[in-house]
This record gives sequence, structure tokens and C-alpha cells, in this order.
Amino acid sequence: MSWRAFSLLVVIAALPQLAAAAAPAAALDDHPGKALYEQHCAACHDKPDVSRATPFAQLRTMRLGNLFFAMNE
Repeated sequence: MSWRAFSLLVVIAALPQLAAAAAPAAALDDHPGKALYEQHCAACHDKPDVSRATPFAQLRTMRLGNLFFAMNE
């Protein structure tokens, strides 16, 4: 697995915990993986109706093992 795939996997896995924070909007704006997501993932996952990619909201709820498999297989 490449370091980019691993980094994105870690970022996505951490997002549910951030969403549960007291100030979720501020937490997501300051997330260290936000730039990686926007650079490599947002083009498809933020427009699932056009790209047929899994929506970001659904990615946040996926189990780590499922994300790992999807990114590598």
C-alpha cells in the first residue's frame, strides 16, 4: 500500500470521532487530513450523483477494514 493510500485511510477513519466533537464544524475545518481529502478524494466523493462514488458522509461511517479493502482491492 502506498503512503498516500495509508494516509487517506487514517484520515477517513478519524473523521467519525471528529464529527462527535462539541464543535464539529470547527473540528473538521482544522483537521490535518482535510487538504489531502480535498486534493485526492473530494472531486468524486463530494459529487456522488455525478461520479457514482461513495458519498463522503457514508465514508465517515464505514469500518476501517472495509475502507482498507476498498482502497487496495
